[in-house]
Amino acid sequence: MPLSPEDRYLIHHGALNAARKTGLNTIPNELLFYILSACALPSDPLLRFPKAIATVEDAKKKQFRRRFSCIAHILRLVCRGWRAIVDHPTTANLWTTVQFEKLVRANLRILKDCLRRANGRPMTLRFKEGSASLPVVEEIFRMVAREPGCWREIAFSIKRTSGLKQLRDVQFGSMTHLEKAVVYVEDPGVNGHRIIDTWVLFHSSPRMRAVGWDKLKYMFIDTIPIDNIHALRHIQQISVDSLTVKDLSILFGRCPQLEELDFAFDNEGDTCWRSRYMTDSLNDSSRLYHERLHTLHIRSGDLEVLCDHACLPALKRLELGKVRVNTADLDWQLQSSEAVVEMLWLHGDQHDLRPDPVCLVAKEPSMRFLRVLGMDDLVMLEYAVKLHPSVYGFEEYEDAVTAFKGGV
Repeated sequence: MPLSPEDRYLIHHGALNAARKTGLNTIPNELLFYILSACALPSDPLLRFPKAIATVEDAKKKQFRRRFSCIAHILRLVCRGWRAIVDHPTTANLWTTVQFEKLVRANLRILKDCLRRANGRPMTLRFKEGSASLPVVEEIFRMVAREPGCWREIAFSIKRTSGLKQLRDVQFGSMTHLEKAVVYVEDPGVNGHRIIDTWVLFHSSPRMRAVGWDKLKYMFIDTIPIDNIHALRHIQQISVDSLTVKDLSILFGRCPQLEELDFAFDNEGDTCWRSRYMTDSLNDSSRLYHERLHTLHIRSGDLEVLCDHACLPALKRLELGKVRVNTADLDWQLQSSEAVVEMLWLHGDQHDLRPDPVCLVAKEPSMRFLRVLGMDDLVMLEYAVKLHPSVYGFEEYEDAVTAFKGGV
């Protein structure tokens, strides 16, 4: 979404105010370019301005170390300098995310200032790096607990979770308002006990609808105590680093409300995995079934596993990353699963869509969008739309090209 002239003026004005706080009468053009380009990112509008802040940090570390003394200082200046943007009617509702590079005490003062200017709006808190000490984490949690109506989502990483047990008394009565928790643990442990601690801590909220894990993989699923399994039953969105087919079946069984799943198959690089594992673990009577899952994003792996064993009748959006797939397997999967797929995205260059790249949409009248991201992206788009324009819902080929170039 391009920035309007008014938005550009407001952003420039706010950045200029921040620069003047450092004694500069003008803001460097490179820094202004970073800010404007980050604000114009075609992503969730709730993240545009925080991404601009993160971009300012990157620019500062690379080129402006002499002029801006530290990350906390430039963050504070940008937040204060963008007061006009925050208070402006067109952008006031966008300021709902606070993102910092590190979880350090210097950022707590900035966080409190942002919280005061939030005016009661639900906020999202993110920390990108996990170099946090336990007292800082505890102080963050207490701050969130004191303002339960202002925080909707919290996401951060931490290197070790052994100390999180000490925070249970702080959390259990105060985090019930959270809707999403994403925890990145760099040291998950060997036996999974630390993972259980993290799980118990962040899933005591009855409103929790989305969770994410990174580098935890799947072993926490089997090791969750039986009295905590109920915490999974209301989860609607899950993002996890990697899953095997067995783990996927466990997840489907314990998350009946699941609607969106983002994961990678844990079979990439093992050519013998499919024949060995599938023969021993699955048969025709144990298909992967979920009646509510409508969005599936598989980042990597082999789609043949899913084609052979999954049944997803509610599937409407299928997005594939570096997934080995051919047209016949995918077509068979869509036909046999009773899914009404409306959008299919294929990323990367590992897709074998020969000989006919539009055979899928030709047989699926419900599929309105098919996008293949790669070197021959526009070639395939032209081929598909010209042969089957009605499938895409466009009357003219030019309209379809314009829509796809815009990221439909």
